[in-house]
Amino acid sequence: MLVFDKNCSKTLSYRIPLLILVFYIAAIHAKSQQPPALAITAFPYVESFEYVYGQWEQDETDDFDWTVNVSVTPYDGTGPVSAYDGECYIFTRASEHYPFKRANIISPRMDISRLQEPVLSFAYNMYGEHIGHLQVWVSVDDGKSWNELICAYNGNKGERWYVAHFDIQRYSGQSIRFKFEGTTGDGVLGDLAIDYVFIGEGSDFSFRDEQKDMAWQE
Repeated sequence: MLVFDKNCSKTLSYRIPLLILVFYIAAIHAKSQQPPALAITAFPYVESFEYVYGQWEQDETDDFDWTVNVSVTPYDGTGPVSAYDGECYIFTRASEHYPFKRANIISPRMDISRLQEPVLSFAYNMYGEHIGHLQVWVSVDDGKSWNELICAYNGNKGERWYVAHFDIQRYSGQSIRFKFEGTTGDGVLGDLAIDYVFIGEGSDFSFRDEQKDMAWQE
């Protein structure tokens, strides 16, 4: 005759969640021990977000994600009507994420040690009554901290694309990552966009459209 211990189910009920917890902790530990992804070493490096995010990562600690887009953004009166380069760009969809919501997208690691005059350039569009701000940060410890602010742009800049251009020679000899942080304003007309991110020698950079306005910043 089969005898069932009435305490068996109670014992298992404690052991199963404990085993799940042990496996979960082990998985987190294993992930933390994984070596960082290989850094970009071939330059010039250009990302125009042509239907994909490439090697860029959406930040898991912010409020929402950047969106790849073609042509106009969903609301009239905000965002670009077309890409700066190619067919696509990425933007912050303010109509679904406001007020004052933050979206971060992070570049792959860049080993710029062999560049003589390294620069970061990118195109940005900040058109709309409710535009918040765009900030670009640098990390020298593979994204563990973001203490270096490259630039900060705020408010409505009109319907045009601008190109920002920065000397990043002070980071020579290091592997760095960039974080583009877009924050929405207090309404739906706050779609800001970026395109054509370039890292390489300053002498290798050229504008795809000389009619575009250029905002040079140091």
